[in-house]
This record gives sequence, structure tokens and C-alpha cells, in this order.
Amino acid sequence: MTTNDGETFIGPDAEALIARMRDAVWDPPATLEEYIAQVADRVEQMTGRALRMDPENFLADLQAVGLARIRPVDA
Repeated sequence: MTTNDGETFIGPDAEALIARMRDAVWDPPATLEEYIAQVADRVEQMTGRALRMDPENFLADLQAVGLARIRPVDA
């Protein structure tokens, strides 16, 4: 996955990708759920669009609003 600011995250599933995103921020929240909620709130403020809160749909929604590009990596 590549974010619109050029950061790339690689992981085997949605939860791993989100964990890597969380680990890349300064002073990350303790849980993935808190991180997802914080990002979803910022995205809604910026775009007016609410993101779904489960990991798979959260990433799909980030892509739908143009903030990330998700692509599989060939094994």
C-alpha cells in the first residue's frame, strides 16, 4: 500500500498494514482501533466522507477517497 504522501507499507493483511501505519506516526495510540478512529475522524473532516471501522473496509475506503493505493505484491 502507498499513501498519497508517498509512504509505502507492506504487510500480509489489512491489520498488519494498519499496524505499520500506526507505528510510523509520532506518539501512536495504544490500539489499532484507536488509530483507525483517529484517522477516520481526520479523513471525515477533510473529505466529508465517513470511513468504515473494520480493517479491510477502512483500507478500501482510504483508497476510495484517494488517500491510499492498495496493490498486491507478487510472491
